[in-house]
Amino acid sequence: LADALQQKYRSKVTVTNFSVGGMDVRWGLTQLDKVVASTPDVLLLAFGMNDASGRRTPDEFARMSNEIIDTIANKVPGCEVILVATMTGNPDWSYAAPELYPKYRDALLGIETTGVAVADVTALWMAVVAKKSFMDITGNGVNHPNDYGHRLYAMVLAATLGC
Repeated sequence: LADALQQKYRSKVTVTNFSVGGMDVRWGLTQLDKVVASTPDVLLLAFGMNDASGRRTPDEFARMSNEIIDTIANKVPGCEVILVATMTGNPDWSYAAPELYPKYRDALLGIETTGVAVADVTALWMAVVAKKSFMDITGNGVNHPNDYGHRLYAMVLAATLGC
């Protein structure tokens, strides 16, 4: 994604990744000082899988996501936000919540506004798993994308950003 952005805009792109495996949107709220200090031009928020595993309601998920957006808007004016609607988990996995993934995506679409866009990985992922097995696109067969799955994320993000 960074390469695609650099090629399109002929400008250096610096990626700072604050993510930690196993975290959810509530944890994201605790990381805002680090994010603000990095003064991003674009913030990618990619939560949902672990929130769904914990059965967080779509309304609560959207509320917390919006709290992150509001904080960033107030402290880093001009920062654009991309809300990444999550891949789906393998429905055979005991922690999967197949009913929640599209509801989370829809909740994110409900808070989309000027400067805040949704990258709908959920829709593409669901279309792909209708034709391929989870083992084909995940590293663990459950909830972590392999290289192919990461490429799906990158494709959706690049399209969202106009690359």
